[in-house]
Amino acid sequence: MLSKINRKSAKPLQVQIYEQLQALIVAGRLKPGAPMIATRLLAEQLGVSRTTVLLAYEQLIAEGYLQTRPSVGTFVSSDPPREPFTKRAGTRGDKAARETAMRSDRRGGTAQMVPPAAPAIDFNPHHFDGQLFPLRMWRKLIMPPIERYRARVAFDPPAGLECLRRAIADRLLVSHGISVSPEQVVIVSNRQQAYYSLARRLAPRGSRVVIECTCADGAAKALESQGAELVRVPVDEHGLDVDHLPQGPVALTYVTPLHQYPVGGTLPLARRERLIAWARQAGSHIVEDECGSGVWYRGMPPAPLKVLDREETVVFVGDFSSMLGPGLRLAYMVVPPELVAPMRATKALIGNGSAWLEQVALAHFIENGGFARHLRRIRKIHLARRDGLWNALRRHFGDVKIVGTEAGTHVAWFLPPGFPPATEVRRLARAREVGVYTLYDLVAEECAWCENAKHTLFLGYAALSEHDIRKGVADLAEAIASRASGMGIPQSLRAA
Repeated sequence: MLSKINRKSAKPLQVQIYEQLQALIVAGRLKPGAPMIATRLLAEQLGVSRTTVLLAYEQLIAEGYLQTRPSVGTFVSSDPPREPFTKRAGTRGDKAARETAMRSDRRGGTAQMVPPAAPAIDFNPHHFDGQLFPLRMWRKLIMPPIERYRARVAFDPPAGLECLRRAIADRLLVSHGISVSPEQVVIVSNRQQAYYSLARRLAPRGSRVVIECTCADGAAKALESQGAELVRVPVDEHGLDVDHLPQGPVALTYVTPLHQYPVGGTLPLARRERLIAWARQAGSHIVEDECGSGVWYRGMPPAPLKVLDREETVVFVGDFSSMLGPGLRLAYMVVPPELVAPMRATKALIGNGSAWLEQVALAHFIENGGFARHLRRIRKIHLARRDGLWNALRRHFGDVKIVGTEAGTHVAWFLPPGFPPATEVRRLARAREVGVYTLYDLVAEECAWCENAKHTLFLGYAALSEHDIRKGVADLAEAIASRASGMGIPQSLRAA
């Protein structure tokens, strides 16, 4: 159906696929109403990732060349445009044409559609409200070390300043029940650096690494970068499905048990115990990623794997991004005693120390109680925004099923039976200047969450006011209602 794509071209692969399919439709070679080849099959034929084909299909859907039919498939529109979109947008490269062009963003190795501008109301799970950063307190914290040291000339320890490592160890005991010495804490610039350091040390080429399916792109890419074989174990709404853990030796296992990313489930105690027992038999270290569970909305969080671990096999990874914003580039690993020296050596090779001023300020912020007060503040604000989102969804869509409400800053909404695919809902929302997200926007294609990915939306609330949350959900409801009759949505499930 398509000619071969040109991998040497500067034009992104999804643009090449889009243009060829668009030309076939405009020329009438793909007839109105004709079924389209499945994205997975076309990806195999062209030798590209399925995400690349999905991006091309989604652009054609957005421009009216293709349409989806729930539980049936994708078809050429019954009345597709009669000329290429670039001609309809204007031949002089006008603003509308430029703003709808597809561009390639290689983030974590995944090609993505990058909108030229964010929608007016954006439920982006990765956004953070910068106004919540404790700026006044932070200024007070950084001035004393600046005055004292002026210009720091000595190299800091690769594992991080002792004052911050001690503060983190003390906080973990209070907040999570994790009892460790400061020597077991290794400071890194971000979680990605932690993943890569652990991959270099614990996942040699040819070894097997277990990861959740689905999980964060960065973790998967870092673990795979050293030549390890990734074994993907499915997740459900409660987290990792331990019934699918593989047999035989495994070098490393990456999990997010407290708040699974991106679905949001919390691994039950029975599964956590089974996971630890399995890891002992498989000879595997476990990387336990805190991943958004730093603020727990109802009572105390469940015991981390690190607390349940009696064999010193668990490495606990955490950061401060969800609590202080992504601009503070500090994270940490808590490693078993036997890994302290190896991980310090690996950290020295990758990055010999971290920014000293931020380390000193953060250590004082934790020690003087300011961090705990800040957490109480953002917990109250995030809880109100989460409840506002939940109530707005119920007001417009009835008894909705959402997961990930216990912690974090986004939820997964399982669309009701009869709704169109999540990609179609996203397109309808974007037309109303509302940004909602599918699994394919958040993770790599090869980690797609089985069939659930097609019917799950992800909505972040940390960066939106309660007013914008209510308006965004109302606009989303109107967008779905405007197409309800043509999309097979039952009357009882249409937006109120």
